[in-house]
This record gives sequence, C-alpha cells and structure tokens, in this order.
Amino acid sequence: MVRHQWLRNLAVFSAPILGIAFVAVGLVIPAVLLLPSDEATLDRWSKIGEALSPIGVFFSGVAFIGIALTLFLQGCELRNQREELTIAREEQQSKYLCPRHRSWQYPAQDQAP
Repeated sequence: MVRHQWLRNLAVFSAPILGIAFVAVGLVIPAVLLLPSDEATLDRWSKIGEALSPIGVFFSGVAFIGIALTLFLQGCELRNQREELTIAREEQQSKYLCPRHRSWQYPAQDQAP
C-alpha cells in the first residue's frame, strides 16, 4: 500500500515537471536550429508549417468533440443519479409511512438500561 502511494505521488509531482520540460525543449530546439538560417530556409520551414496546419485543426476538432462528449456523459450520469436518489427517497419515505393512518412513524430509539 505504501509503495503504491509513493508511486502515485511520484507520478503526480513529476507530470508537471515533465510537461514544462517538453514545452521548453519544443521551444528551444527550433529556436537554436533556426537562428543561423537564411531567408530561403525560413521560407521553406514556413511552407512546411503551413502544410502541417490541418493536422493541428484536426486535433483541435477531436479535442472539442471529446469535451462535448464528456459533458454529455456527465449530464447522463447526473440524470441517472437524480433518478436513483428519487427512488431511494421514496423507499425511505414508504418505510416510515404508516399506510393505515397516512402519518409518519419513526423507528423507536433504543434506550440504554
């Protein structure tokens, strides 16, 4: 149990550090590679970036659909939970409702001797 807790803490604390490292590397390496470049090289890289832009649009659309699907599923779960709570409330009320008199009967409290 303690070992799993340690691994979980390691994963939780190392994830942001790794994310920041990947972003930094993703910004620094292209900057270092493109500093000594001439205009023709930069123009070529620009055209490559423009050619790859539909891939970014595709993943943005997939992410949007994923968020919309998540919201829809959470709405369904919330609806189901409300129905279950209504059923549980009705069962609880029917347990204490005396059918003959239509009045509430609460269970007797145990008294200590």
